[in-house]
Amino acid sequence: MILKQVSECEPDGSVRTSALLIENCDNGSSSASDKILCKLGSLNDEGLDNVIELSNSINKFLFESVVDYGRDGIQSSQSYGMVYLISQILKEYGISSEMLFGSDNKIESNQRFEFLQSLVACLLDYQSTEDSSLDGLQKRIYFQKDLILNQNSISDLTSAIQQYPLLENNSTDHSCFSNKLTAWLSGESESWSVVNDFDSISFIAGLADFVYQKVEEMSALSWDSICENLTELCAVRVESGSETFLLTTRPSSSHLKLFYRLGIELPPHVICESREKTPETIEVKKEKMDLEHILAAC
Repeated sequence: MILKQVSECEPDGSVRTSALLIENCDNGSSSASDKILCKLGSLNDEGLDNVIELSNSINKFLFESVVDYGRDGIQSSQSYGMVYLISQILKEYGISSEMLFGSDNKIESNQRFEFLQSLVACLLDYQSTEDSSLDGLQKRIYFQKDLILNQNSISDLTSAIQQYPLLENNSTDHSCFSNKLTAWLSGESESWSVVNDFDSISFIAGLADFVYQKVEEMSALSWDSICENLTELCAVRVESGSETFLLTTRPSSSHLKLFYRLGIELPPHVICESREKTPETIEVKKEKMDLEHILAAC
């Protein structure tokens, strides 16, 4: 569902702008298939204030529901900004879980894709080195629930990649990232050899370099300042009953500037992380509702 502005010309020549809550089937781009769920009224005069009040009411409802179990429900807090940035860059350039890991087992492919994004975030982290502890990295950087960063999980990832999409920076040197990844994979093991996973290591390192180059180019900011900026955007994992949620911290002015320059949407405030259940669909009654009725129900 997305909120959409629609402008119409009135008989007296004035322009009336309204807000509509629509169900969009084309990933955000406006289309004839958009289905109007409800009309939120005019944005003229005090209309925008009413929509802001509605937004605050929804946020309050979500946050209070999630933290209702108290501090015992708070499980962890990790840096989320870099992981989110990587997910959006990969999405923008059409690099998907099906492309890398196949579509035979979508749940497994999605889990590996989530793990890959967090692993690339570890490689791009300006504090990480070849000697960094994998356990320490997982405590600092967001990994989806139940995904563990260790030599076995990295090895499983490298062996599962089915194809290597051509990246624009294939000719650039990304030895900094491949050296890190090789060191993390080998650890103290004497049996592991880089020859076994050379193509996958090269691809993952190239992917990290691809994100590095693109973000620096598009934002016109230094990588150190980008990393410092994104490190402060965190995700707090909260358990509420049988569900697990992420509460993302509010973006700062620096985050807003960076995401604006990159053309990336801000991360949602509340994310349902649980994978045990299939997402529940919410049925919306097909009846006309004006803004006063909606606000009264909040």
